[in-house]
Amino acid sequence: VAQITAPSQSTPSVASLPQTLTLDEAIKAAIERNYTIRTAANTARRSGIEVTRSRDNLLPSASASGSWGYNYSLVPLATRTYIAGGDTVLINGIPYGVPVNQVITPAGSHSLNWNVGASFNIFSGGSDAARIHEAESSLEGARDNLQWTRQLIAFNVTSNFLNVLRTNELVDAAQKTLAEALAQLALIRGKYDAGVVPIGQVYQQDAIVGQDSL
Repeated sequence: VAQITAPSQSTPSVASLPQTLTLDEAIKAAIERNYTIRTAANTARRSGIEVTRSRDNLLPSASASGSWGYNYSLVPLATRTYIAGGDTVLINGIPYGVPVNQVITPAGSHSLNWNVGASFNIFSGGSDAARIHEAESSLEGARDNLQWTRQLIAFNVTSNFLNVLRTNELVDAAQKTLAEALAQLALIRGKYDAGVVPIGQVYQQDAIVGQDSL
């Protein structure tokens, strides 16, 4: 399993030491933190809710409502009280020759209203079925987009991961080549000091070392 080391950009500490990541771990971390994937996942969830809502519109619906009220009058008792009788002749304010009936209007009154209803969609010209198909198609498209986004992120992470490994191998090979060039330069300089080779070979090998260093 290929691995890369992620260097820390802050002061080294126990919590910020370089971490070794495998390719699977890198892909998992990228998928969990990617904003585009989160957006696609939320779109898929919203499409799923829309499918449920479209199907629920086919179910019967029922409703009920009610209200209760209470009214209280602030009119004094003397004003709400009167004498009822069959004779209009009053002596000292009391009807003569008939029973006295004292009628008092109640100060409070109650009221109660209620209503219950139900409805059922028998046929709506096929619009309900079309709405369900539309919601299901949107859900399928959202899921495909989420899957494609995940695969795209995984592909990009894999490409970058392999590029880091390849670059690391190239750097390692270049360092080995530079070490060989330095060793060769030291050998040629020794031969030049011994008078075996001309100075031109030293300059030539020195140029090679400079190129390898770059």
